[in-house]
Amino acid sequence: MVVVLLLQVVIVTRSVSLTEVVAMALALSLWSLRAARELPANWVALGLLLAVLIDGLAPFVARPRAYGFGWIPFSGFLEGSMLSNTAALFRKTFQYGAIAWLVLRQPGPWPARVLPVAALLLLVELAQTRVWAGTPEITDPLLFLGIAWYIRRLPLASVSAPARTPARADNAGSVVPVTPGVADEVPVRRMPVLAVVAIFAAVSALAVKLVLGLPGVPYNLLELFRFGANGIDLLFFGLMLLSLGIGGAWLGRVLATPSWAVWRIPLALLLVCTVTYLLLWLSVTNESIRDIVGSTAFINRVMERGVLGDSGVALVQAIGRERAYGVALVLEPPLRFAALVAPFFVFMALCCVPFWRGRKPGDRAGVQVLPVLATVLVLLALLYLAKVVAFDWSSTDNLNELIAPDGDWGLGGGGYLYALVGLICAVGALLAGVTRRSGISILHAFVAALVALPVSWFLLNSGLGQDVGKYGYHFSGVDFLLGPDRANLLSTQALFLRWSAVYTVAVAGIAFSVALCLRWYGVGGALPRQRRRRPMPVAASSEAADVVSDKGSDKDSDKGSDNSLDLRLYREQSIFLQHQARSSDQSVSQVCNNMLAYFARETGASADSADTVRAYLRRSVDAPGQRFAPLPLRVELTADARRTLHSLKPDARFSDSLAFRKLLEIFLEVAEQQGDETAP
Repeated sequence: MVVVLLLQVVIVTRSVSLTEVVAMALALSLWSLRAARELPANWVALGLLLAVLIDGLAPFVARPRAYGFGWIPFSGFLEGSMLSNTAALFRKTFQYGAIAWLVLRQPGPWPARVLPVAALLLLVELAQTRVWAGTPEITDPLLFLGIAWYIRRLPLASVSAPARTPARADNAGSVVPVTPGVADEVPVRRMPVLAVVAIFAAVSALAVKLVLGLPGVPYNLLELFRFGANGIDLLFFGLMLLSLGIGGAWLGRVLATPSWAVWRIPLALLLVCTVTYLLLWLSVTNESIRDIVGSTAFINRVMERGVLGDSGVALVQAIGRERAYGVALVLEPPLRFAALVAPFFVFMALCCVPFWRGRKPGDRAGVQVLPVLATVLVLLALLYLAKVVAFDWSSTDNLNELIAPDGDWGLGGGGYLYALVGLICAVGALLAGVTRRSGISILHAFVAALVALPVSWFLLNSGLGQDVGKYGYHFSGVDFLLGPDRANLLSTQALFLRWSAVYTVAVAGIAFSVALCLRWYGVGGALPRQRRRRPMPVAASSEAADVVSDKGSDKDSDKGSDNSLDLRLYREQSIFLQHQARSSDQSVSQVCNNMLAYFARETGASADSADTVRAYLRRSVDAPGQRFAPLPLRVELTADARRTLHSLKPDARFSDSLAFRKLLEIFLEVAEQQGDETAP
């Protein structure tokens, strides 16, 4: 604080104000009060939220007339002083991050804690249309929701994990584990994925730039990009291509838990479609988007054609036709785009479900018929709704006129095109399975992709019209998509070669992006797995051999009878267990069973708590320099304790000893933080 005050004296355009000095003094006073007495997190959150609300509505002066509301996120930050806007963005990020951190520490379902705050911020933004305070727009509630979602992903901030204040314990079974930090998790597992995403966006931008310079490129590609393909729009276009596979794989993760997927499917599908639309909007022109999804026509159809009946007309009249049209102008294009790409994401998600089944934490063994049936019905309903919005209620003929009419068996061109999309998704998922070493050989995947190429060519030609007449020219749908223009038609062989290139890029891009998503969640991916450090066997007579190295294994230490287990523990862990047993007048086996019983209660009450524990166990393995106890510790575990230990293992590569050591590390952290007299 003192450094900030001193810098404001010497930096141009900055000056020290009395408000800042008083605020810093009050902050120090509150910090001293917190040191003397722990303030409840909800009090701090309410105080900070109140300060944000006052700042958002001050000076409480009414506008002479209502100000327009901005529905495009971050549009207000692109106007006016960039320095002031940047400072405001950093301030809001800190404030909303602090509020989200505090409210997520409260017990209960996280939506019940996060959504009311977002709704309150939205009300403040709406109130700014009537008072002279800030710029009313949708940015602030969306920014808060994004920050809260990210903080909730961090094990340290997850309240559903054991985030309650640990109570004093009389025995080892009641020690409450503290969720460890994540300083090591993101750099180890996810930073390489982000780096690969950035590299892919740059490489794809360069590749598209080179392709656009080739002779005979379709004219519609040359006029596609927002800034004339100067580089920035191409980077967003590369990210958009990645979002197709990543969004489909993530949606498959949602489908992998049928008991929850029914109500999450529409929201998750809308989310991935919206993200793809925003990236597309940043990369291509508005005219190109209108050519694809059509113009805004919903309000006209409501008023003139009565598609929603008299109630729809009355609703539009109550809102005001101009105001309703302004809302439709923002919402209708992304919704029409979502209807257009929804079949791709649904097919991609179905192809990726096998990657998540049995691997996603919280999944139950076996398949439940009713949830799966409900999921299938929801998907069919969404596909039908997407077809109605995208084609039956379309506001442009650019797509409908290219699709072949009904043919054999009453199957129109749309059926063939849906089959084509499903085939490309299946081949991309098959190639992604090779990257995660799922038992599919590269040769088998290559042969399958090669066989699918002529099948995809047949489906493409069957789905698109063979004689499209427009502006005095006659051409096929394939000519329009792959040819240079309407006047210069290519041969079938040339079109097939072009389609082969498009098909290859499509399936390879899908496989790559799906593998990135799998790697992000630790299921697998295109990036190489880290080598696991394994300790060498411990010799009781050698001090040097008692240090963990990269060689050896502890698999043999798990051998024992049906009820007994030989655990190789660190020295301090072994001492801790024995001391806990003596202080509670129990055996070491009872202490271990009590500890695992606690984990069973906590993880059984919340799936997120189990996810957090597994994330900690997965975060790291044995580190060099740790010393093992001279001899394995034999304990008698109950059947329930064994089941709990096995259920908390992140994957099969974790031995019982390794998993138990990691759980004990959580206990040791609690004992040290509490200053428990039973800590070693």
